[in-house]
Amino acid sequence: GAIAAQLAAQRKPAVLILESTPANVASMAYRYAAPPILVKNPFRTDQVLPTLTDTPILLFHGLNDTIIPPSNAQRLHTVAPNAVLVLYRADHNHFPGPNHEADYWQQIKTVLTRAGLIRGG
Repeated sequence: GAIAAQLAAQRKPAVLILESTPANVASMAYRYAAPPILVKNPFRTDQVLPTLTDTPILLFHGLNDTIIPPSNAQRLHTVAPNAVLVLYRADHNHFPGPNHEADYWQQIKTVLTRAGLIRGG
């Protein structure tokens, strides 16, 4: 997701769908006992999303994600309030989980339909 956001900053997409995406990779370095200066690219998704004002954005994240905490999704939603934020009771490696799979695909279909990329139905 962080890489897709960086690409979106260079080439605006029709839709941006991010799943379990860090808001700022450099700030996450502290979680792993590394100084942020060691991060070659900080992947500032939190700085990219506000520039995509006309791009539909769908944010997915697991409430039980211990690798990239859900506070990252909340931060991204704060800087891009028009984005749709969908949180599931799932962790990072088992996302979206069997209880949410149908809704997950419906959310994707909805954003693609609204953007005119697929027909509804």
